[in-house]
Amino acid sequence: MSAPRIGRPPVPKKLAKAALLSVRFAEGERAALERAAKRDGVGLSEWARRVLVAAAVGEPPTPEQRHVARALK
Repeated sequence: MSAPRIGRPPVPKKLAKAALLSVRFAEGERAALERAAKRDGVGLSEWARRVLVAAAVGEPPTPEQRHVARALK
């Protein structure tokens, strides 16, 4: 009998994310982005990925995204 596997199960290859994008923000900008991610119930990286991909494919920003954009001005 084998020992139980510990840790996260592997992600299917078609869902795995391999590319990394590094972006610099001012402290206040990052704080606003972190609050938006928290409101959406996801981590900052996941929130940013969703927002960037939506913008890249031409989806209109959500009311929350417009709110964050106004807060950063």
